Amino acid sequence: MNEYRGGKLNKKQTLAFHIGAHKTATTHFQNTLALLEDELKGDGVRYFPLDVVRQKFNSFYFMHDMKKRLFSYSPEFLKIKWLEDIFNISGDYQRYLFSEENMLGSMDSLLDAKKPYPLMNERLNFIQSLSKKYDIEIFLSIRNFADIYPGAYTTALRFYPEVILNARNNLLKNLETDTLPSWYSLIKRLRDIFPTIPVTVWTHEYYKEHQSELFAVFAGRKLANIPNVEVPANTATPNARGIELIEQNIKGREKLDIKWKDFCISVTKKNLPQSPSDRYTFLNESQRLKLNKQYTSDLHLLADDKSLNITCLYTDTSKM
Repeated sequence: MNEYRGGKLNKKQTLAFHIGAHKTATTHFQNTLALLEDELKGDGVRYFPLDVVRQKFNSFYFMHDMKKRLFSYSPEFLKIKWLEDIFNISGDYQRYLFSEENMLGSMDSLLDAKKPYPLMNERLNFIQSLSKKYDIEIFLSIRNFADIYPGAYTTALRFYPEVILNARNNLLKNLETDTLPSWYSLIKRLRDIFPTIPVTVWTHEYYKEHQSELFAVFAGRKLANIPNVEVPANTATPNARGIELIEQNIKGREKLDIKWKDFCISVTKKNLPQSPSDRYTFLNESQRLKLNKQYTSDLHLLADDKSLNITCLYTDTSKM
């Protein structure tokens, strides 16, 4: 266990990255961490709330696109210095926590059944530079794609409606030809990017049942009290009528404008489901069954494939 004594660090600093995925209770996870910020600071751990860290990562990716060639050919120490400045990494804390699902990619890229988050490698390669100086830990939360897809689609409608509509239509075509997304394949890709960095994977189901354990694992120390945070209303999935009203107004909208976002939120609030079965979904029963089977298979493969050398935190797959 790392120790923090009066601002003096007695070990190499650690950067812990919770990289998503989308719709796996990431907002709830981030909201809870924000309430723990003061306690974490007192124990030598720095967590940046979502509104701060998202701005930092958006800035980083924008700058990286603009300066990609310069970054590629810069000496390693300059890359590290640049990243430290962006993310406010200093010598003041033993452990830094980052939770941002957009590190993996956008929600439309999550709907790519052939290769979810196809640009994951490019978006995460900055971590390699930081690993030259810091200990790195990576955390990934996953969930059945049958439960992820409707929520990802309805949330993304607020930000890039035509893009996500096209992504949904392409996804449905792939599902009809039995082209199914795989967490096992994605995690193998992640391990190829980071062959030696510790990777921990947990499921959405495990998060709901073992929150105290997961916060302690991510923070790297036990926490006195995990606050009870309600499920965020702004990420709720409305009923089918709500989505129908939104889709009727999509034409000509390629990206976010604030009036469109407000309109979507207003429609969602007026059309909240009365029960879980009332939530909007674009998947039929056959598609859901296929995705359920794939998810179970992925969990078995992740548990059995010791060559991945990852820590798996989820329900015993033998009972699934």
